[in-house]
Order: sequence, then C-alpha cells, then structure tokens
Amino acid sequence: WWKEQWFEAKFNDGDKYITIKLNGHVRTVVESIAFKNPEYILEFNKKYKMRRRPREYVDGDFDLYMDDGSYQSLVNPPVTFYTDSIQPPQVLNLPALTEAGIDSIDEYRSNGGEFILHDELTDPLCSTLNEVSE
Repeated sequence: WWKEQWFEAKFNDGDKYITIKLNGHVRTVVESIAFKNPEYILEFNKKYKMRRRPREYVDGDFDLYMDDGSYQSLVNPPVTFYTDSIQPPQVLNLPALTEAGIDSIDEYRSNGGEFILHDELTDPLCSTLNEVSE
C-alpha cells in the first residue's frame, strides 16, 4: 500500500509563501515550516524522500530522509490557500454537501480527517469530474 513519496518546499526570492508539494503536486502554502529538530535546516527547492506515510491530520508528523542517512520530522500543516498565493489546479469543493449527511470515522487513526457519506452524493459538480482511481 506504500509507494515512494516525495516532499518539496518551494520558495524563491520574492515569494510571499512557501509552496508545499507532495509528489510534484501542490498540497498547501505556508508562511514558515521547519524540522522539529532545530539542528537540521529544511532546504527549499529540494526533493526529500519520505520515510513513511504521513499522519494525515493537522499537526500530525511526517519524516523525511536526510543526506546523512537519518530522518527528521516535520509537522503536517493545514491545507490553506490565500487569494495572493499559488492555487492548486484542481480542488474538490462540494457546496451542496452538508455536515448533516456525513460523519467523521476512524477518529483514532485519522484524527477525524476521514468521513463517511450516508446519503447519495448528488452534488451537480460530481457529474463534471473525471473518474479517479486510488
């Protein structure tokens, strides 16, 4: 179930935000990000191999392999975009979906970040999406 995963923090002179990419895809933007261990400095515009599957919730951690053979942890930031930041090419936003129709599942493993839908997904936006396979 695990395949190689890559992390990159993109930042160039003049940028206002750091763009976080996973496997080459924009995940979020942040104003700052650093390893938990202050002895290691996160290099921008460098691809790091991930050690294991990230903990997919805000403040969950994930580990990156370092050049010295060790691995260091980062805190998983929230997914946030600003009007003046880069935007992902595709965002799934279902405006017709209400909280009444979904329940959080697997609170222990996902910190409430996974959901189950009790009713049929009838948002008109769904008919415009391409098929996605996991």
